[in-house]
Amino acid sequence: MFLFEAMPWYSIVMWFVVLAGLMLVNELARMSKWVSLALFLVLPIVLTIAVWPNTAGKALA
Repeated sequence: MFLFEAMPWYSIVMWFVVLAGLMLVNELARMSKWVSLALFLVLPIVLTIAVWPNTAGKALA
């Protein structure tokens, strides 16, 4: 997609928004030990509990 198709303006804007968000989160993690712990320990656990049941395939029974 990146080199072979024309990209709409809103995709380009969103790319910059995501980039800015990641840079902001990086700076917050560098400034505070507690934010770092929340980002690297708490957030993955919460997302695992919230997302995994909805995206995992059906159990084979």
